[in-house]
Amino acid sequence: MTRLVQISIVRNEQDVIEANLRHHRNLGVAAAAVIDNGSSDGTPEILEDLARRMDLVVIRKDCIAKHDLSWREELLSVARDVLQGDWIVPVDADEFWMPPGGDLHTVLDDSVGVLEARRDNVLPGAGIDQEDLGDFRHSVLRVRQPFPVQAWKAFATGADDCVPDHPILMSEIRPKVLCRLEGLIELGYGFHEARHAEGTRKLPDSCRLLHFPVRSFEQFRAKVQAHARSHGLAWHNEDPTRSWHLKYWNRLRNEGRLEAEYRSFFLPRERRLTFHQLGVLDVLVPHPLAVEAPMAAPREMTAEF
Repeated sequence: MTRLVQISIVRNEQDVIEANLRHHRNLGVAAAAVIDNGSSDGTPEILEDLARRMDLVVIRKDCIAKHDLSWREELLSVARDVLQGDWIVPVDADEFWMPPGGDLHTVLDDSVGVLEARRDNVLPGAGIDQEDLGDFRHSVLRVRQPFPVQAWKAFATGADDCVPDHPILMSEIRPKVLCRLEGLIELGYGFHEARHAEGTRKLPDSCRLLHFPVRSFEQFRAKVQAHARSHGLAWHNEDPTRSWHLKYWNRLRNEGRLEAEYRSFFLPRERRLTFHQLGVLDVLVPHPLAVEAPMAAPREMTAEF
């Protein structure tokens, strides 16, 4: 059978990393190579424990420099030469592939080299009322039909002073890829794209990823701070559209407005109902990851809110 290998780079992801690795193993991923990029929470210990119980190579880094891209080649080398992978599953700790039938092998296509799938953001908050428990396994509001990203990007980068009337997390986000190692030319920044000798094909919408970018305020603040440290003071010399949302959030942090931004992700009930009726939001019931991370059952929920 085709051997799938997950590759990831993580930092301070103790709330999701174990569920992520177990989930993708259950989808048919045989092994994983993970770079721990200077985590200061419980992530290293979780990875060390998992490495004793699954086919997992953990590479420790103190802090990868912003322009150092050698880590990508290191992950690819481990996936190919150590873990003997045929295809790689590049994924962040907060992303979960959801293939039809629960098996990634069913979507593979050896006539192409790269398979591209769309991602759906999931808004933070537990249950329909979005109670702030800070646990992604209780977050159920999925952005099924996102708004075009141009409005938020223009506002965040200063190209437009008109504030969009929906939270930034409800904007469209870039896809993710599966890649066949043989013939792979380049794996793009953020694992959103790749170049391969055999070309790229988009997967149908039945195969998507769930993305949990914000889980708790503490995690959100740490995410923004980590990005600020990795980019230093050279932002003004960079392309403002690259990682634009993280740069925008760091500006809010410097202005003392990051918590207000976090609260904006929790929609009033009337807005949730409107977005649901429009097909913008839907409800993950039952939660598809509950089996990967067992916990107390949330309150009863219905798709009618």
